[in-house]
Amino acid sequence: MVSTTCGGLTFGSAPSYKRGVSTAPDVSEVILAKIRAGALPRPIDQSVKSYAGKGTNKTCDGCDQTVTADDIDYEVYVARNRTLRFHGACFTIWQAANAST
Repeated sequence: MVSTTCGGLTFGSAPSYKRGVSTAPDVSEVILAKIRAGALPRPIDQSVKSYAGKGTNKTCDGCDQTVTADDIDYEVYVARNRTLRFHGACFTIWQAANAST
């Protein structure tokens, strides 16, 4: 399996924005920990609408790294007028998180 990164965090599935190998925590572990701690909502519980587009240099709510113009930015509108932003790989991990948490 090829290790790739999202910002400075590593994960096993290969996204379109490879940035090298890192010794930082796995992105999926970080996202699951945020859900367990309540820093990120569970996707099925609160997700309303989502959109994908060119990155706008805002922070990814999954990995806390910048979603640059070279990345795809996934915006998810959740309850109480909150908008979450993710890299593509972080969005996929967040969506799949209900099976793991």
